[in-house]
Parts: sequence; C-alpha cells; structure tokens
Amino acid sequence: MTYENFYTSPKSETPSERANRIGAALGTMENFRFPIAQQAEGSAAMAVVRAAGRQRTTNGFGGARIISDIGTGKTVMLEAYRDFANHDAAEGTCPVLLVTLDPKGTPDTIAVSILEALRVTRPSAGDRDRRWDRAIDELRRHQVELVIFDELDRANRRPTMSGQVATSIRLKIMDGGICPVVFCGADAARTVLRSVPELIQRLGGTIRLDPFNWFRQDDKARLIGFLKRWDEALVDHKVLPALSGLSDEKVAQLLCESSGGNLRMLCKILQNACLETLRAKRLKIERDDLKRAVLDFAVDGGFIEHNPFDRPDA
Repeated sequence: MTYENFYTSPKSETPSERANRIGAALGTMENFRFPIAQQAEGSAAMAVVRAAGRQRTTNGFGGARIISDIGTGKTVMLEAYRDFANHDAAEGTCPVLLVTLDPKGTPDTIAVSILEALRVTRPSAGDRDRRWDRAIDELRRHQVELVIFDELDRANRRPTMSGQVATSIRLKIMDGGICPVVFCGADAARTVLRSVPELIQRLGGTIRLDPFNWFRQDDKARLIGFLKRWDEALVDHKVLPALSGLSDEKVAQLLCESSGGNLRMLCKILQNACLETLRAKRLKIERDDLKRAVLDFAVDGGFIEHNPFDRPDA
C-alpha cells in the first residue's frame, strides 16, 4: 500500500504491506542527517588544522583532538567533513582521510587501517614495517593533507599498548612530515593521549561535542531547531502526513530530559515514537507515542530511571 492511499483507502493492509510500510519508514528515518552547531564548529576546527598544515615549512606537523561522549554525533560530523573536503578533489587524491582504528587497538593494526581507508588491495600483506612503508607511500600518493583517527579510545583496552599506538602515529605521520593528525574518541581517548606527553604538547585545544543542556540558552535553541527539522523531514519524506509539534518547548524539554541530551538516544526515541504512530495509523506523533518510546527505549534500557512524560506537569 502506497503512502498516497494509506490514509484515504478503506482497504485494510495485509501483514506484508504493513511490514513493508513500517520498515520503509524506519529506513528513511535512519538516513536522517541534520547538522547541529556543535558539529559545524568541530568541522571548522578541523579545517583550520588542515589549512595550517599546508603552510607549515618544517617536517613536523601538529594536530587536534576531539573528545565526545558516545552518541553525540562525532562520527556523523567526521564523515560529513571528510565528504565535504573531498568533494571536489582531483581524481586519485584524498585530501582528508578518515581512519577508524581496529577494535584490537594495537600498533600492528594502524597501517592496515590506513590502507583499508584508502581502499588499497591486500592491506594486511607483509610484516608491520612493510605495511607501514606501503601506508606512507599511499598517503603521499593520494596527497593526504589531514588524517583523522576515529575510535582512539580502543587503544585504551590494552593499557600497555595505548602509548605505543599514539607514538606510532606521531612518529610515522606527524614527525614523518606527512600531514597533521586529528585524534578522536570517547573519554578513554584522553588516557591514550596523556600517556604520550610529547604528543599532547603538539596538539591544539580539545574540540568537544557535548550533549544538549536544556538550561543553556544556545543548546536549547539548537535542540528546538533540530527537532523542528526532524518533524518537517517526517512530512517531507512522506513518513507521516502531518507535523507532530516536536519542537514545542514543553515537548522538547521532556525529550531532552528523556535522552540526557544525547543525540543518538534522542533520535532512537523519535524513531520508536514514530513507529508507534505508524502501527496505530495515526496522522502524527502523539504525546502517548513519545511516552511509550521513552519507556521502551530509555527506561527499560536502563538509561534513565523515571519517565519524564509520567510527571503530573508533563
């Protein structure tokens, strides 16, 4: 059953049609990407590091660090900046390279991760020294101007290795005269960087992506704007036929409390609420849909103890 006749046709859905309708809506929502101000500020800071690297005349390069809680939009920001920076790049070049560190978090895997990010065939071939030689050659061949290492906190899973991971990147890429580096990760990434004082002295200030704080006026405005775009997108992408008032100040405050201001949690609550709406064949997300979504995801998931939508003043 198509979107156009879903709300007008008296014909009942088959189970298959219902599953396809709701599944298609979920897939659409999972593709929503709405930049927030914190992400724009982070992208601008990375652009400054890249531009500074172009002007550097000595062999050694500096860098920056991005530390954020899980679910605050860090990876979305990194991918968006990479795609923007590389959009008009000459064929065969990759000005900004985003490397996700291997879950093992060991020095042996860094070069392999670089080669994988550059889509080089057989990235694991050879011993560690040979892989590093290949990685450096490919970074130069692709004219990489900035390397972003994401998930640096993985190196902290093996404390004896964390300093070696950071030191390998410093020696091979920064001191090797290749380009500046941005280190990114959750809070444990701080420990990794602090284990190498000579590296952290080379980095600029920390770029932060903090959760929304309702009691900060700029965060409040950003959150309301984000919810307004989410609400409009549901209609624009024909997930729902009517706006749901998600950016209403009272609703926005309850959603901020329910998610702890965490962007990923907020999006999951909105998705689950919309699925409740679609199952009930309502025109827009109702307060009870949000309440049920918070209960099922945030409360039952152990993220919060009490549902803000249950309060008498909610």
